[in-house]
Amino acid sequence: MPRLRDIIGVGELLRKEYRTLPFEGSWANHLGYPEQGFTALIYGPSGEGKSTYTARLCKYLASLFMDTSTAAVLYNSHEEGHGRSIQKLAEREGWAEVAGKITIGDALDFEALKKRMGTKNTERIVVIDSLDFMGLTYRQWQELRELYPHKGLIIIAWSAGMQPYNEHAKAIKYASMIKVRVSQFMAYPTSRYGGNVPYNIWPDWADHMGGLVGQQTRNNRAAQGRVFVLQKEALGVDSRTFSILEHIGSLGVAVKKTDVPKGAHKCWPKDTKEMAAADYAAWLSELEVADLAETEVVGG
Repeated sequence: MPRLRDIIGVGELLRKEYRTLPFEGSWANHLGYPEQGFTALIYGPSGEGKSTYTARLCKYLASLFMDTSTAAVLYNSHEEGHGRSIQKLAEREGWAEVAGKITIGDALDFEALKKRMGTKNTERIVVIDSLDFMGLTYRQWQELRELYPHKGLIIIAWSAGMQPYNEHAKAIKYASMIKVRVSQFMAYPTSRYGGNVPYNIWPDWADHMGGLVGQQTRNNRAAQGRVFVLQKEALGVDSRTFSILEHIGSLGVAVKKTDVPKGAHKCWPKDTKEMAAADYAAWLSELEVADLAETEVVGG
């Protein structure tokens, strides 16, 4: 039976005040204004920017607590421990500028992590890198949320195609307030706190790849005498539209063209009114072609 304080009216809900993180600028545009006890899942393939993105986010989060006496972020490093690679990452991303505000755990297991989070005056935000190496389960994640609701929790996970690789990571994705899919050095957020502008992790890489793809397109056109349209943002679908498409795919049902946002109609298979769930999933996977900056029309 629910307790009296478990149920409130609309008026009380609208009067409630929440302790949010004072995000500004590009980070506010990207993730909005998260509560201090936010949850996030960052996932993507190996070597495409997850660690760099997370390190940069950790530095920004740490900078918000420079006037406090304790560390702000615990980076629980399972994949790299206290090795040279994590040292190089810290050097490259300027963690020295927030020295004393980020601590690095050497593959703390669940019980050790839980004990650390429960200790007074310890980090406000915990990062687990990665769920797959640590073997974190969805139930353990729930336990951390129940025990420490005012602490931020960021999980890094591997991916398989457009989804997290691990079933526990998939469950955490749907339960998290912030999801960030990293692909080809672009971070695509779905945040319940607002923002949701993609973050370019490595602009020079995107420019370089754009040039290479554009040149290859022009070479193909010259060789084959055809007109090519090089689409950006997943064949012309922007990140917000793609998030909606991804959610539709998670339902596992047949999908009609009229079910998807109009922004995706230009990419819909010609003369196809409806796709079975498996066909839709295959089509969705093809949409991640080039996460570049703009649409370039090549032809004449």
